[in-house]
Amino acid sequence: MKTVRGSYSLRLDGWEAHFEKCFGQGVALGDYGDYSDGVLIRTGNIFEDMRTRGMDSEDTSYSPVVSRVSGWRIRSMRNQDNVAVAHSAIEDRHLALCQPKGISLPANDSIVLLLKALSIRLAGKHLVIAVIQCSEFYEVDKDGKRSNSGDGKCSANDCAQLTF
Repeated sequence: MKTVRGSYSLRLDGWEAHFEKCFGQGVALGDYGDYSDGVLIRTGNIFEDMRTRGMDSEDTSYSPVVSRVSGWRIRSMRNQDNVAVAHSAIEDRHLALCQPKGISLPANDSIVLLLKALSIRLAGKHLVIAVIQCSEFYEVDKDGKRSNSGDGKCSANDCAQLTF
């Protein structure tokens, strides 16, 4: 299994997780494909594959897990409960995510069996196992001041945790 150690770190329900920025890529939970230079070249999605195999994708055991997202504490941003700050030690950057929500694959026997059934198709590919959704994002400096002038608009899934 190949794992991409994402450049940004956050916490999902208190557990540290590392994510890659995927702004504008349209990455979805369960997508898989080839990953290079920060871009996932999608070749499929495990949930779409379930439907083509006649598996019940409505089965609640496949329902994504929703997690609370928290991040780095920046003194000047402590009063902003709806903002999580992701930190990239590689780039020494901070990214403020407004109203973030973590969505990940469940850790259960049903998902394990699905991944085993798809193992030939997934061999050598990267799998999106978690995404972060947010209403807005922007870079901040170490003091919590907005440091970019981008529009900050988010698509559905703008940070992804990749594995496989």
